[in-house]
Amino acid sequence: MIDLVFERLSRNPHALFTEDELRKADADGFDDFVTTGLIKRGSLDYSRATVLRGGRVLRVVGGPDDSVLQAIDDDDLDFDPVNVRIEDVLLWEFDVVAWAAEFNRRFDIRG
Repeated sequence: MIDLVFERLSRNPHALFTEDELRKADADGFDDFVTTGLIKRGSLDYSRATVLRGGRVLRVVGGPDDSVLQAIDDDDLDFDPVNVRIEDVLLWEFDVVAWAAEFNRRFDIRG
């Protein structure tokens, strides 16, 4: 998972990640990163949430109290809405400061 994270951060230091892509890359690593605080959940603005499906950017309809979220294509009214999981919408960010502190701790770097 660290390869995925660093590759994306090298292109965009403010990159965000979906829980689903991080778990697919390394489920155990994801849990470790959450436990150690190396990644943290970003805030979710349901009114601006989107997902990619089949080459389409779909707008998420629903909110935190809804049991099912759906994604719609605002440009194609004939497109049937698709159900999405909260894991597809929640975004995570890598905490570079926490990573540097953990790196220093593990390798006993001081100064």
